[in-house]
Amino acid sequence: MAATHASSSASSSPPTIREVLAARLKHNEPIVDLLPEAFALLVASSSPFAVDPKPALTHAFSVADEACHIVEDKAYGPAWYARRTSLAVAYGAAELHQFNSPNTAPAFLDSLLDSTSSVEKAVGEAGIFTDYIGRSLTGIFRSRGIL
Repeated sequence: MAATHASSSASSSPPTIREVLAARLKHNEPIVDLLPEAFALLVASSSPFAVDPKPALTHAFSVADEACHIVEDKAYGPAWYARRTSLAVAYGAAELHQFNSPNTAPAFLDSLLDSTSSVEKAVGEAGIFTDYIGRSLTGIFRSRGIL
C-alpha cells in the first residue's frame, strides 16, 4: 500500500478509499489460493478447539487504518472509530469473499462500501443529535440555576 501512496503523492489529490482498498485486494490475487490456509493459521490458537479471531480482526483494522491515512481522512472523535470500524468490516468481508470468488471481490467490496457510507452517516447524525441534546440540557440547567 505504500507504493500506492507514493505514486499518488505526485498527483494533486489523494486516491479514494475505494481505490486504496481495491488495490489492497488486488495485491492478494497472486496468492489467493494460499489465503484460506493463511487465515486458518492466523486465527488458530494454541488450544486445539479454540479459534482466536483477534489476529484476523487486527489485520482488517490495520488495513482500514492505513487506507484512511493514505486518503488523508480527517475524521475525529466517534466518526474516526466509526469510519475505521466500518471499513475494516467491509474490507475483511471482501477479503473472505475473495477466497471463493476472486473475480467478484472488487464489486462485492464496492457494495459493502456503499452500505458503510450509510452507517457512517447515521453515526455522524447521532453524534450531532447527542451534541444538540447535551447543549439543550445545559441551557435548561443553567436557566434553572442548577449549573
